[in-house]
Amino acid sequence: MISAKKRPEPMTDQEEGPVLSRWFLGDLRKGEPYLRVHSMIEALAKDHGTDESLTEALLELAEQGDPDAQYIAGIAVQYGIGTDRSYEKGCEWCWKAIDQNHPLACLHMGELLELEPKSTRKAIKLYKRASESGLAEASKKIAWIYSGYPGLRSTDPKAIKWYLKAAEQGDRDAQRDVGYKYEFGLGVEQSYEEAFKWYLKAAEQDEEDAQIRLGRLYEFGLGVEQSYEKAAEWYRRAAESGSAAAQYNMGNMYSLGRGVEKSHEEAFKWYLKAAKQGDGDAQNNLGYMYERGMAVEQSYEKAAEWYQKGVYNDNAFAMFYLGRLYETGRGVPRSARKA
Repeated sequence: MISAKKRPEPMTDQEEGPVLSRWFLGDLRKGEPYLRVHSMIEALAKDHGTDESLTEALLELAEQGDPDAQYIAGIAVQYGIGTDRSYEKGCEWCWKAIDQNHPLACLHMGELLELEPKSTRKAIKLYKRASESGLAEASKKIAWIYSGYPGLRSTDPKAIKWYLKAAEQGDRDAQRDVGYKYEFGLGVEQSYEEAFKWYLKAAEQDEEDAQIRLGRLYEFGLGVEQSYEKAAEWYRRAAESGSAAAQYNMGNMYSLGRGVEKSHEEAFKWYLKAAKQGDGDAQNNLGYMYERGMAVEQSYEKAAEWYQKGVYNDNAFAMFYLGRLYETGRGVPRSARKA
């Protein structure tokens, strides 16, 4: 939701430009805008009235031909926000905005057309119009269509073209995906250097997977000078954002003393965070630490508990270690069958 504190005061009649654009459409176009109308109307309502009065104002502006108002009013009508719900009338308003080349309206109606049988080509046409206006999300949508959802390993030339365009337009997901394609040579010539370049762009926009991939390149010196310190920095950024994979990696860095001071206590802390999110590798490592008494009081029972969680997540090492506990009867009843 757009913060009411950051939103400027509404324009007076003497000010120039579309009212809605001056209020919040500038921020709206910066990222993931198109199905947030309800939240935006709620945010505006805090300062400017009720949902109903705002929707009335939107409809009035839409009638006057404001393309921003036509787009937003269209979605408000489609979902019944402050007015009677009508999918057909909402679409009519969006098409009026599209007639004025409104990129977000093109994107929104393209998404709806994708849901209809045999309408993919029509959706692509709308996405292309939005893309020509610089909307990276639309370029990414086209890439997804050509590659097949999710299609990350696709090598289709058309998909590659649109992934690159979306990445160049600044979409962080596309930048991550382009980096992945360069790292593994999927539809492009394999290049760790190019992978690093695109991962870095995405990582700087806080894309967690890109931060992890970037950390990996630094850790193993792929396409960049090897640096455990920088690897740990990028893993930490993703880990602090809640990525289980990055938390597991941070546990490894502390366990091995790579880029950070070696500490089994810190390793345990990060493994535990990842394990609680269902990471099987971290669950296995916690089991091992409890079995050996590393940074925690030794406990075969707790070791077995964590190994069991790892087994549930198909971790092969956890299967082996839990089997060994059953074989020796440590922490669990001895059982050759279960072993």
